[in-house]
Amino acid sequence: MSGIGFKEIRASMHEAKLASDRRNFWVWIAMRPLSFPLTWLALQLRLSPNFVTGLYFLANIAAAVFFITASYEGMIYGALLYNLGLVLDCVDGNMARTTGKTSPLGWFLDTLGADFFYGVFFIPIGIGVALSANSSRFIEEPLWFVVLGSSATVSILLYRISRMRLHLASLQLNKPKDSERSNNALPQGIRKTILVVYNNVMTAGGSMLPLIIAAAIFELVDIFILAYGLVAPLVITIVIAYHTIRFVKASAK
Repeated sequence: MSGIGFKEIRASMHEAKLASDRRNFWVWIAMRPLSFPLTWLALQLRLSPNFVTGLYFLANIAAAVFFITASYEGMIYGALLYNLGLVLDCVDGNMARTTGKTSPLGWFLDTLGADFFYGVFFIPIGIGVALSANSSRFIEEPLWFVVLGSSATVSILLYRISRMRLHLASLQLNKPKDSERSNNALPQGIRKTILVVYNNVMTAGGSMLPLIIAAAIFELVDIFILAYGLVAPLVITIVIAYHTIRFVKASAK
């Protein structure tokens, strides 16, 4: 693998992947560029994409543990480790595309990784806030932050499950994926607004990870988890309804 350089790594980014990155601004402006030198280093060390995926899981577990320590430094380290996890998520994909080393196990781990991230993100943050000495300036009962973290987690995982179910249902009906059909299910302006809000607010590749860094540094983690715990259910309900409408209209054709 020593002959593979930055040019080959960047060239592995096909148009569909570039389009996906552009929809998630944090990936586009920071995480993907940072992943290129780490991809080159991983290739020089002859690491496998699945090994890097394993590091991704470990980084997120370590981040969760740091948040649960409920210390100022621990929350900063945790926020940085969550971001490192996203970089590693980019690295394993870069490696697989560059080397052609893809496998069913790699695909499964990559898919599982996104769900795993949300499972170990909001709840540990909520626990950290609940255990912190000053807890919050807004909520007197600390356990509410665990509830808010759980609310955000369940909402996002429910969305991911519902999208998978809708896709499987479209295959059962021998229909193309609903996102490729029924483009007039909603007015274009509303459709774009829904997708922009979701991609840039409710995903790790959007504003979620840079915001947690800022929240940890400026001791605003309680506001972060309060906002996501309240906003996530609302946004996810709207997005699920949007995709359901698209599926129903596509199925009726």
